[in-house]
Amino acid sequence: MKHNFLMLILTAMLLGMIVSTAIGQNGACCYLDGSEMQCMITDDEDYCTWTLFGSFHTGATCDDIDPENGIADICEYVPVEGACCYDDGSGMQCMITDDEDYCTWTLFGSFNPGATCEDVDPENGIADICESGSQEGACCYDDGSGMQCMITDDEDYCAWTLFGSFNAGATCEDMYPENGIADICEYVPVEGACCYYEGEDLMCMITGDEEYCQDTLNGDFHSGATCEDIDPENGIADICDPAASNGACCYDDGSSMQCEITDDIMYCTETLGGFFRLGATCDDIDPQNGVADICDDEAPGACCFYDGTFCMIFDYENDCVYSGGTWMGVGSVCGEYDEETGWSGCSVTTTYEYLPGDANMAAGSWPPNVIGADVTYLVNYFRAIAAPCLVGGFYNSADANGDCSVIGADVTYLVQYFRGANELHFCPDYEPTWQSSGDLPAEAPDSWPNCE
Repeated sequence: MKHNFLMLILTAMLLGMIVSTAIGQNGACCYLDGSEMQCMITDDEDYCTWTLFGSFHTGATCDDIDPENGIADICEYVPVEGACCYDDGSGMQCMITDDEDYCTWTLFGSFNPGATCEDVDPENGIADICESGSQEGACCYDDGSGMQCMITDDEDYCAWTLFGSFNAGATCEDMYPENGIADICEYVPVEGACCYYEGEDLMCMITGDEEYCQDTLNGDFHSGATCEDIDPENGIADICDPAASNGACCYDDGSSMQCEITDDIMYCTETLGGFFRLGATCDDIDPQNGVADICDDEAPGACCFYDGTFCMIFDYENDCVYSGGTWMGVGSVCGEYDEETGWSGCSVTTTYEYLPGDANMAAGSWPPNVIGADVTYLVNYFRAIAAPCLVGGFYNSADANGDCSVIGADVTYLVQYFRGANELHFCPDYEPTWQSSGDLPAEAPDSWPNCE
């Protein structure tokens, strides 16, 4: 009965019968009371889902018509037969069953609803539905020491024994960069400019390996930037030497807003108390009101470089980001400068927009929640039939146990969470903007879902 109940919940979620919170609209709540399935009418979906660990069906009733067996029809599990493919140690086996939970969690198999165990092409003793040897591919898995890659035609072995992801037709080649990790198994790098010192010379190189730039060269990586040296041509890439370029300094002298062309950013910001705009002029064209157009802007913002040790004011977020900086928001300022900590306006705690445990956040539903469908999605991710939602380069929302890795243990941990045996955690390197559903805003952010 417990397996059937879990199956009921998962089936309901996958069919979209569980929707976002609907306080105020009655529905049927199906929940397990000991070993008996119960049904109650309520308008509190959260109470049904999170307190009773039940499934909520908007607009449904608790009628028990067909058959009259003491269980509301809406709460009855209607089994669907299918083929269960599992490895019993001697080879791949196939059995017909209607118990998907038994197949998935007891046999560690894969359930294929409506399928049969026929062995037609070829007749090799393995049901066609369970064969994975028709195409080789690359299996990416973590053996505890790092990401590994192996060529195999056994997708189930990759997914269920190694808890890896299978990439049909892929190879384990390591070409870009040659870092010991197969290209198919690593995050696709985005090229940018790396600024680093070679002796006393400030150098710039284009690379897609941010870690190599930062950890080996002790440099600063600017995603999407180039090493062009345009203004001035001094042998140092502009992205690595932003102070070398002239710009407009906007400052208030007590009577009005003034503008001055300078290449001394510290003089502008510290001595004059103004803000500097790289490459800008002091032209006053529209309108001619005595204030330079570049200084007559209601929405500038601070742009921070080099972990906050360098700061400029930009008109637009895109200009800041393209230059390799971190945009601090409209109306933000550089603040005060400290030799040890840098600019006060650049000191922030970075958070990432995700809800811990919401493995299927790629679907983009709002508000996000943690439900049984997340278990199914995470299992499909390990089977390489569902894509991860990377935020900051990491599948944060699926790291249910907070160990900063996404492996098979997170599936088990998420199941235990639904059983009330543990709490969800998050990787401390990727602090979530919302740690629980109670932290969520009413409206979805403009960028949601922010999958990379």
